Amino acid sequence: MIIKARLFILFFSICMILSACVEGYNESKNINTTDLEIEIDSSKSDKEVVNLSLKNVKFNLNELIDIKELNKLDSEELAILRNSIYAKDGYIFSTKEYSEYFSQFLWYKPLNKDVRDKLNDIDKKNIENITNLEKQRVSIKNSKDNKNYSDGGEVNISLDKNTQKKILHISKEELEIEGGNFPTRIVLKVKNSEVVFDSHWNDGLYVCVTDFDNQDEDLDVYITETGTDIQATTYIYKFDGKKLYKYTQFDNFGGDFLYDEKGNIYYWFDEGEKWEFNKCFNYRTRKSSDITDENLKMRLDKSK
Repeated sequence: MIIKARLFILFFSICMILSACVEGYNESKNINTTDLEIEIDSSKSDKEVVNLSLKNVKFNLNELIDIKELNKLDSEELAILRNSIYAKDGYIFSTKEYSEYFSQFLWYKPLNKDVRDKLNDIDKKNIENITNLEKQRVSIKNSKDNKNYSDGGEVNISLDKNTQKKILHISKEELEIEGGNFPTRIVLKVKNSEVVFDSHWNDGLYVCVTDFDNQDEDLDVYITETGTDIQATTYIYKFDGKKLYKYTQFDNFGGDFLYDEKGNIYYWFDEGEKWEFNKCFNYRTRKSSDITDENLKMRLDKSK
């Protein structure tokens, strides 16, 4: 009877400890472990091989990871994958989030605060590729987050602090009704430079100021005109510091789009019978191509 009591107390104590560990871990981390499995496979080699499974894809962290496979991962999964490379070499994480996270796995042995000398060329290349992709994801903006000046307003569009302050004046005028539509005239004016835009079939009109390519010395004003269905057209005007002029345009569905400020505009559109909904418009060449980044496709779909 005494033995049974002691076994019960021991079992209860272990359960309480495990419960406390799980609760503490959930409070401190923001990592989603869905479809995540990390394991050591030493059956085929004298050297331990760490396999990481994400999105039903197994990544061998001792091999160069295919960029196409990286593109299938979201930002959170990319961070897990990148930190796993450090973890397999015994890196002591400074953040509680990853320290507690990797401590779940028996293969993780935190031994060193600096593991740079343990990283081989493959490790370094994988980290570089993942980091570059993470930076690209962070910099992408959504057009619907930009302020809409379709009702008119004034915007400071001075290109730098050393030049005289330049104000973009935006005015709106309702035109005569034609065929049941509500045509609208938008006038963009900077000093003596003026652009007149007439919208004849709009259900929604968006006038925004941004910078599609931060490597040039211009600012951009774009007008997105949406129709009665999901089809829309976005007109881009450039301001070079002296004059405002029409630069280019592209057709997109829904009116919203993503852009990275490096000349790439990602949008949703149907092209004939191909039913290709994800396109990338190159602001510099003014040509469109297919989006190959699977994560970017998902992000674009979610923005609708």
